[in-house]
Amino acid sequence: MAKICLIYPRDLNMHFFPIGLGYIAAFLKEKGHQVIFLDISKNDLPLLQNPQIVGCDLIGLSITTPQLGLAEKVINILKGARKELPIVAGGVHPSFFKGQLIQDLNIDYVIYGEGELTLNELVNALQQNKDHLSSINGLVFKEEKEIITNPPREVIPDLDILPFPARDLVNFESYLTTYQVNVTCKSQKENQVRILIMRNLTEDSIEVRSVKSITSREPGNIDIIAEIYASSKQNETIMRLISALSVEKDIVAVSWEITGHNSD
Repeated sequence: MAKICLIYPRDLNMHFFPIGLGYIAAFLKEKGHQVIFLDISKNDLPLLQNPQIVGCDLIGLSITTPQLGLAEKVINILKGARKELPIVAGGVHPSFFKGQLIQDLNIDYVIYGEGELTLNELVNALQQNKDHLSSINGLVFKEEKEIITNPPREVIPDLDILPFPARDLVNFESYLTTYQVNVTCKSQKENQVRILIMRNLTEDSIEVRSVKSITSREPGNIDIIAEIYASSKQNETIMRLISALSVEKDIVAVSWEITGHNSD
């Protein structure tokens, strides 16, 4: 079992739960690893000096381009406290600039594309020996002075294999909530849950959770999000899912609102 700290360097004003990192945290927990989840702003940087953080087996950061400056500060603080501390970066920016990023920042690994399987395999390899790194798809790493980019990882064909995000690792009530799909179940509860039902692969390719995996949760108000750049084809898929949800016996109301850009 490894001890992993996942960090979301929040350099944006909108305070939404980083659901992608939440999925990775849940997947690592399911595989038996201990996970610390830090959603931090620049005012929280002193937290990084905590021995519980510096003493982790691996640090993982999720980075978008606006977060790059704060992420670099986080990395420098951690490496300053413990030079040999392994750090891996993933997310949107590392996926696009993987080779350049591992040269520019004081990090050891980059994960590009989906991170759940790749990060788990990296953790396991580091727990054993580094000879296995070349077999981990979706990974970029340093070998002496050379940057090695492994082949891309195939997308996860079935989102139902993933546990739901590890909201238990954060103060979930402190986050803002956005409504794309609102599902009202017969047994009303006050809590609201954000569930990833879709995520973008290409303009015409998406991943979708099954209706069963959504409705098998404890009934209540469910805030379902679609993490996509919407096109007409994708919107048709969404509407089919909403129609399927509408006939589920435990659901009495479903409403849908598209927010964001449309590519058509």
